[in-house]
Amino acid sequence: MKRELIKNLISKEDGSEVCLSGWVDSKRDLGNLIFIYLRDISGLVQIVFDPEKVKVVWEKSRNLKPEWVIRIKGNLSFRPGENVLEKHSTGNIEVLASELEILNDSKILPYELKEGEKIKEELRLKYRYLDLRRTELKDNIVFRSEIFYRLREFLHKEGFIEIETPILIKSTPEGARDFIVPSRNFPKKFYALPQSPQLLKQLLQVAGFEKYYQMARCFRDEDLRADRQPEFTQLDIEMSFIEMDDIIEMVERLVNYVLKEVLNINLKIPIQRISYHDAMEKYGTDKPDVRFELLLEDFTNDFKEIDFKILQTVIDSGNRIRGLRLEDIDYFSRKRIDLLTNELKSFGIPGMIYIKRKNNEISSSIKKFLTEDIISKLNIKDGETILILAGSDDLINPALSYLRNKLGRELNLVKDDLAFLWVVDFPLLEFDSDSNTWTYKHHPFTQPFEPEKLMKGDDLAGIKARAYDLILNGEEVAGGSIRNHDIQVQKQIFETMNIPEEIYMKQFGFLLEALEFGAPPHGGIAFGMARLIASLIGIENIRNVMAFPKTTSGNCLMTGAPDSVSAEQLHELKIKILKNEKE
Repeated sequence: MKRELIKNLISKEDGSEVCLSGWVDSKRDLGNLIFIYLRDISGLVQIVFDPEKVKVVWEKSRNLKPEWVIRIKGNLSFRPGENVLEKHSTGNIEVLASELEILNDSKILPYELKEGEKIKEELRLKYRYLDLRRTELKDNIVFRSEIFYRLREFLHKEGFIEIETPILIKSTPEGARDFIVPSRNFPKKFYALPQSPQLLKQLLQVAGFEKYYQMARCFRDEDLRADRQPEFTQLDIEMSFIEMDDIIEMVERLVNYVLKEVLNINLKIPIQRISYHDAMEKYGTDKPDVRFELLLEDFTNDFKEIDFKILQTVIDSGNRIRGLRLEDIDYFSRKRIDLLTNELKSFGIPGMIYIKRKNNEISSSIKKFLTEDIISKLNIKDGETILILAGSDDLINPALSYLRNKLGRELNLVKDDLAFLWVVDFPLLEFDSDSNTWTYKHHPFTQPFEPEKLMKGDDLAGIKARAYDLILNGEEVAGGSIRNHDIQVQKQIFETMNIPEEIYMKQFGFLLEALEFGAPPHGGIAFGMARLIASLIGIENIRNVMAFPKTTSGNCLMTGAPDSVSAEQLHELKIKILKNEKE
């Protein structure tokens, strides 16, 4: 008899005979009756073993334990109005077992699956194949698969061609460290794993594949956070004969299609756009969460006459005094403000100023320096609290953005929505004071809005890039740009960054040569799939939408990777391990 998936039982008639296979999720032994919940990939259903119906099957069922793998045959019984399994469509169905086959038993699990997040993550990652049996994680992975399918479906209908690019490539600097792979056939030479298919997808445009995409595996050897993994998947897209608005319009239709098909949500398009400058001014970050209206304010002019040396030094040095204005004064106790101030020390912030007005009385950490004129300029209303940081934008903006997001959550300002936002008009270049040279803001293949300024070396800080990031609920879920198809502009970017010709020709000569063979105008975008899916679900840690993630230190507790290799393998690769004197 053919096996049925549990989710399909709802379409069967009452009394139908079915065959099910899966895992014992839980068991209740009432003496005369035994109940189990059977679980497969599609859901849960209650199975009943009744000694008065088939005693031999009932006897066999007494030995069942959680996570044993079984096959049962039986007859459906519908219980109208009763749902013993909340959130499951099969909650009003039970199957009266007539046959039972034990396919495999199970050892006692290292932890209870139903405990979920209460279990230490190290233990869950070590036994990830068990953790994935939990409904929450399983649903995340199924949701991810559905998103992938709908993305491919849309792009195929739009005439895009899916092309795989190599995993073993040449090492080229793209912002993070490469993972290096030694070559056995070419001693002392190495492949690199791709940080992205950036250069290869540009070459595909030169080759004439005007609409390309792939679900690309990418690798970056960098310090990890909750939203980073050493290997990840991105939806990589590149198009020819387009401009920035063309890509943005296509992406909006793509996202709208996926949300409609998977979540039955109609996206409001066009998506709002904001310039990089305005994002930094209003939110302190280029990936703002716009689900709430709390904006940064500039108080520099209000404090110009203050007789407080610390703030005067900040103003005299050309830096700024910025902060947030909030209404929930009871939240901002002195203890709470001290805790917030302590948290900001991780950003290098030495202290935070607060000013409160309650019952028309001012209290502040700098009250003795506040004149009536300053208080009047601040325009602080009764019941308001102002939190202030002072210093360079590079120092205080990350701290203010963190503070804004934290207070938005804790004061229940965040709406339970999907808030998309385009950030555009990024600077093409930024000055690196450590190396005393210009470097790229996104990557060195981004086209400037004013290439003539770049070629002349005029106002380099003011040159804008044809780059765009898609933000969802405060997370960058996609980013892209129009590329340089003019070889002279591309060379000038390398030279502006003080990269000698012999170096950039060695690293990128194959791309520069391709640009001389009729390269079309082109550009693209890439979605970080784990980050997109986590944002859609509303979870912070991208590990919860990946089947087999690494830890924050980059190792796999389940398999033991990375691991040592044999002396024979090292010999074949002409590699010698140097002994660390500290070992």
